[in-house]
Amino acid sequence: MNTKNFILCIFFAFASLSGFSRAPDWALASFVRYTGNPVMTPVGEKGTWESQNAYNPAVIYRNGKFWMLYRGENSDLTLRPENSKLNQEKKVYRSQIGLAWSTDGIKWMRYEKNPVLRAELGYELPGGLEDPRLIEYNGTYYCYYTAYNPGGQGVRLCVASSTDLKSWKKFGPIFPEALKNGAILMDPDNKPVKLNGKFVMYSSVGDMYFGQSDDLIHWDFKLMKVPFPQTYYPLEFCIALTNYEKSNNNILIFIGGRLNGGPKAERWHYALGQCLAKKSEPSKIVELMDEPFMIPTEPYEQKGFINYTLFFESLTRHNGEWWLYYGAADHQIGLAKMKSW
Repeated sequence: MNTKNFILCIFFAFASLSGFSRAPDWALASFVRYTGNPVMTPVGEKGTWESQNAYNPAVIYRNGKFWMLYRGENSDLTLRPENSKLNQEKKVYRSQIGLAWSTDGIKWMRYEKNPVLRAELGYELPGGLEDPRLIEYNGTYYCYYTAYNPGGQGVRLCVASSTDLKSWKKFGPIFPEALKNGAILMDPDNKPVKLNGKFVMYSSVGDMYFGQSDDLIHWDFKLMKVPFPQTYYPLEFCIALTNYEKSNNNILIFIGGRLNGGPKAERWHYALGQCLAKKSEPSKIVELMDEPFMIPTEPYEQKGFINYTLFFESLTRHNGEWWLYYGAADHQIGLAKMKSW
């Protein structure tokens, strides 16, 4: 083993065990991977809806069970790109959203009528529905997802609601232009939090946006000024969390992206980081972690559909622990935990 590879091995081992030493006090950075990972993998015969990839889940704990919405992707099919400008023989992977539940958060049972959110409308085809975020408010669940129409409208941030997680009402795109990653400001129980009488969302598609809403369906957005260096891009918002510490003044925004990883596979394509805003000025990011708190170190995170990639859309507090479910190499699902306080 040459000197460079030896140094990289030590670097990855340290990061995997204890995170990075420069994590600020406000961060949640001491996550430990579940030793039985991955907790969910693709299933089905080639060509069925989740036979290629099952990843990027949103998990919520209700009524004694963990409930998961996850992104399933079909096998290598050639689809006719409906309502798009792509060549008709262009190879496209179609994503849809399925439901699963678990009593222990480890062993999952899939809903027999999956997918519960299907790619069926013009702005959802042929790419499908991606990367759900899930919250619950007054007995109604809201799922924010990205609809993907390559060659046409591109990516559109959409919302749907449900009272049982099985039957969903779609409300369509919530912004007239390209947008994705609906990171709703929520508390540790996955309930949305109002600031100054408005719900809050952080969204991104190259540019970063700050959104506000009265009803979780209709949103007004404005551009954010962000302090991220160019070496962090591509960059996306994962989730936004508040009421997680004694002062209750912080907004912890999780991010996924290059984060100084560089383009080479010996580092990472996407890692996970954090930044900080305050309730008094929620659209302004005031502090940024210097290093990611999770990087792709495990074989199932380094090799998959998109190698060396971590991304997540879900964090919930359960039995005194934070449960972080994440997509590993855009192919399957892992779990990491840390103690709460």
